[in-house]
Amino acid sequence: MLNRFLLKAIWVANVCLMPIIAIAQSDYVFPDLGMENQVRIYNRTCHLQVHKWLKQSHFKDSVTVKEMKEAFYQNYKYATSNNPYAGFDSLTAPFIGGNNYPAVIITEVMKSCPEKRLRPFRGIWRNTNLLLQSLTDTKGQECPKHIAQIAKRWQHLSDWYHGDVVWLFSPKNYMGFIVSGHPAVSSFYDGTQVAYNYYSGPTNFFQCFNQRVLDGDWHATSDISTFALSNFLNLAVDIRNIECQFSVLLHEKARGEYTLELLLPEEPDQNVRIAFSEMRFEIEHLPTDFFLPYYTADFRTMMGRYYLVTVNNNGWIIKDYMDIPKQEVAKR
Repeated sequence: MLNRFLLKAIWVANVCLMPIIAIAQSDYVFPDLGMENQVRIYNRTCHLQVHKWLKQSHFKDSVTVKEMKEAFYQNYKYATSNNPYAGFDSLTAPFIGGNNYPAVIITEVMKSCPEKRLRPFRGIWRNTNLLLQSLTDTKGQECPKHIAQIAKRWQHLSDWYHGDVVWLFSPKNYMGFIVSGHPAVSSFYDGTQVAYNYYSGPTNFFQCFNQRVLDGDWHATSDISTFALSNFLNLAVDIRNIECQFSVLLHEKARGEYTLELLLPEEPDQNVRIAFSEMRFEIEHLPTDFFLPYYTADFRTMMGRYYLVTVNNNGWIIKDYMDIPKQEVAKR
């Protein structure tokens, strides 16, 4: 059963994704990978031991299914435009693992500063050695000049900070949560940065179908991922003469296993019930660890994805709510 599902997905990726990528970049050649090699790439790049360590050391709690459902009903009509960096320390342009993206620091670094006058402010830091560039207030406004002068004496974090600093690369707003698929931790002790750990791999198996990095952060290949998932369902499930649209929450039901919750419509018709049941069956039979956690700004893991699912004569079309434009969400 597993081999059948994976072979379908591999076939879809090679046949269906290649023309779209070729349009975007004419010299792109989709890799000719067999099933075993594709799985090996994912296993090599997802680094499950890093996620295990992060959960044990810093992200000890998780967002519950109840919370994720409540967040959907409160937020799905409104694509938030709030700045995910507001109110936090931030990191500018760190070059990590071949990536060069800003990050939000979710550890309250400045509250540990020996200089009490600096503690109410938020730091803007540079690179992974965390050199202080400037300070802002909690609303992002520039701090007074006399505070900036004082801050110059404390610009080297390693001189005064002891412990771990946790940040999230390229954070996104997701149904009211600030999330990232790429977390990082720096450890400081006795005036020295003694450790640095980060994750920069895929956030789910279907992202591995685009092995050539075109450009973008951890979320850049999300549309490729949902496109591959859509076509995986097109081959796995043959639904005829059914047209419907519904919203689902994909989440972890057991360690590394997944299921679906129907979010909308609240009173589904027969077509929705049939399509949802078929999709849930396929999701529940995926191999373990196909989806990796997002990390939230309140130090929790989030094992959920919000999908808008359309079924019509063209087959299955899946969109992640994170990718739906603000104006399109507002119309729904």
